[in-house]
Amino acid sequence: SDWLSGGRRPPTLTTPNGAAVDPASRCVEFESLGTQVRNTKRFFVMNPTNVSYKFRWECMDGAGAAVSHIASAFKCVHREGVVLSGKKSEMVFEYTPESDMLIESFWRFEIPEYSISVPFILVGHVKEPNVFFDKTFCNFGSLLLHHKATQVIKLTNREHIPFVFAFDGRTYGADEDPPIVRIQPASGTVAPESELAITVQFMPKLEKTYNFNAVCNVKKKATRLAVNIKGEGFDTHCHVALEDERGAAQ
Repeated sequence: SDWLSGGRRPPTLTTPNGAAVDPASRCVEFESLGTQVRNTKRFFVMNPTNVSYKFRWECMDGAGAAVSHIASAFKCVHREGVVLSGKKSEMVFEYTPESDMLIESFWRFEIPEYSISVPFILVGHVKEPNVFFDKTFCNFGSLLLHHKATQVIKLTNREHIPFVFAFDGRTYGADEDPPIVRIQPASGTVAPESELAITVQFMPKLEKTYNFNAVCNVKKKATRLAVNIKGEGFDTHCHVALEDERGAAQ
């Protein structure tokens, strides 16, 4: 890719040894639609000679906690092998991001027998899935105790693949009996290029103001969605007074 030649590499990125990036590096870029998704890049290495040769891939990232996220994100499927004379061999790399951080991994393709070493840079980008709520709040205003009111929000998926979602019941008291807020469906799958209607029900039990931030986790989406739910409970109160014939309260 033109990660280096096109001047797209941010100057804030560093190399494992702190040296300048080798301008002869070959770059392989990945773009992942969300996290925890396996992305695969394949390319061929050609041997135009009349002699077969052994190859190996060496990772130059180092070791330790500082680079553990890189080691877990990138995988070389075939670390070594043989390219037969006049043939080509397929190379396969995988990128499975755990976060939406932009990362690089430095490798060398080596043919020890001929002292050939070619630097490679693997670049991992994460694109945030375009999954969102049409509105991020539900204001129920004042409601009589133990009465119910409902509103509908829509979970929209603008991507070409489905996404699994689940509300965190701890964020809106779903474990109460009966619950003040009920969300249906609280989990499920939103289909590609579609909208899913979600019903939010509010039923106050006390004369007080309620305010919840209901969190929704979308699988493979790094950032969580949330809906703010507000409402107030009130009750009617009767007061009886007696008056004598002179109109005086007793």
